[in-house]
Amino acid sequence: MGSLIYDKNEQYELTLLREGLGYVSGYSATDQQYSIEAQAKSSKLGLWSVYKEEAEDDAATVSDQEFEEVVVSEIVEAGHFYTQAKGEKGLEWVAKQLAGLELDSKSPLSELPGKGELVCATWQGDWYRAKIMGRTKADDGTPLARIHFIDYGNSDLATLEQLRSMDAALSSMEPLAKECKLACLKCPDAEHDFGEDAAGCFRQLVWGKDLVAKVEYREGKTQFVTLFESSGSAGLSVNSAMLREGLARVNTR
Repeated sequence: MGSLIYDKNEQYELTLLREGLGYVSGYSATDQQYSIEAQAKSSKLGLWSVYKEEAEDDAATVSDQEFEEVVVSEIVEAGHFYTQAKGEKGLEWVAKQLAGLELDSKSPLSELPGKGELVCATWQGDWYRAKIMGRTKADDGTPLARIHFIDYGNSDLATLEQLRSMDAALSSMEPLAKECKLACLKCPDAEHDFGEDAAGCFRQLVWGKDLVAKVEYREGKTQFVTLFESSGSAGLSVNSAMLREGLARVNTR
């Protein structure tokens, strides 16, 4: 990571910001970079021509007292995860509905559904609700669907034989897993040298535990939260534990 200079003294990153073709990530950012970004934003140049203030609006509406008892149902990587409400009764209802459909005896889909469609899909022999995220192919050319299990948060690849149509009753219920990230932090991703260490530490802190999530702000449908152990002190959060271990840094924005 560094700077690129052209025409003797022009900084390439400032040119991108000036044209609205880049934005400040917050890591070691300078006042000059923020100022140029703000000018491009106010002039609606480049990406700012289609930018909407939804994230800031959502953040402003979050109550300081928005707490929820949760369990972590899936970990994508350190600081990025999915939660279910503790004791979520909807999971039992969905399971009963799926069992009543006798999907094993039904015919597979004749073609892969389009992106965004809801289907029933198998995971380790059981049926769950899933959303089509895209299409790909196996090495032998077999068409595959990229699926996301909306009640748990995990993702997988599925063949046509592993997919069934979903009825209206199941489609009408909102996903029971919520996408979350640790608020105000940046954690190493899976490609980072410390990504595996960070993910392992995060898993030890949250997996299989009763937690309390305090929603600090939202970006789209993603909740940015502070996590506490429900049986522990309110002053000791998962967020601060990741910082103490040197496996996260503060998002300065």
